[in-house]
Amino acid sequence: MDFREDSRILNPMKGYRFIGQDKGRVAILAADGKTVEWEVPCRHNSHDIEALPNGNFLLHTAPDRIVEMTPNKQVVWEWQSKPVAPYNGRVEIHGFQRVGRDVTMIAETGNLRVLEVDRPGRILKSVLLTVERPDSHRDTRRVRKIARNRYLVCHEGLGIVREYDDKGKIVWEYTLDLNNQPATPNHDGHGVAVFNALKLRNGNVLIAGGNNNRVFEVDQRSKKVVWSVERDELRDTNG
Repeated sequence: MDFREDSRILNPMKGYRFIGQDKGRVAILAADGKTVEWEVPCRHNSHDIEALPNGNFLLHTAPDRIVEMTPNKQVVWEWQSKPVAPYNGRVEIHGFQRVGRDVTMIAETGNLRVLEVDRPGRILKSVLLTVERPDSHRDTRRVRKIARNRYLVCHEGLGIVREYDDKGKIVWEYTLDLNNQPATPNHDGHGVAVFNALKLRNGNVLIAGGNNNRVFEVDQRSKKVVWSVERDELRDTNG
C-alpha cells in the first residue's frame, strides 16, 4: 500500500493517521493502526494521493484520470488526459499536485509534459519533458512542483531524477546506479527504477529508489550520497 504522510492527516497530539490505496479502495487509517475512518472504492492501482486543505481529496481513479472528491464522496472536479497529436498512443498520469488555488499540476506520460490546469480545465502552463527512451507507462513516476518555476521529476524508466524549469530546461539531474549489486528483473527485483524524490530544506534531494531498494539523500551540488537506508538495514526485530 502506498501510504503517504500528509500534514492534514497528522495530529501531533494523537499520532499519525494515513491515507492510502490498496485492494480496490482508498482508505484513511486511524492512529491506532486498525480503525478505518473513511474509505471509497478505487480499482486503479493509485500512484499518487493528496489530502487538500479544503478537506477534499485528489484521487487517482484510472490510469489517465484524477478527481477531486469531498469527504461525502462527491466528485467536484476531474481531469482525464488524452494523447496530443502527433502522438496517438497511451497516456497515463503518475504524479499530480494542487499547486495553487484551484490549480492542479499533472504529469502526463506519452505526451511527455507537465501541465498546470485550472478548475474549468484550461491549461495554464505546459512544460515539455526530455525522455530519451519513451515508454508510456514509465516516462515519469512521482512529480512535484518545488518552486515557482521548478519541477522535480522522477523518470522511472530512465532511472534519472531531473529538475526542470518552466521552459523545459534541465537544470539538474541525478542518475541512479545499481549500488554495487547485481541487476535482477521486475519491480521486486533490483534495478534503477526511481519512484519518488523530494527536495529538502537544506537543498539536497531525498530519493526513494523504487526497485533500487534504498532511500538516500543526495547533495545537490556534489551529487554525493550523504545519507542512506539500505535494504538490509531495516530488519524485523520481532522474529
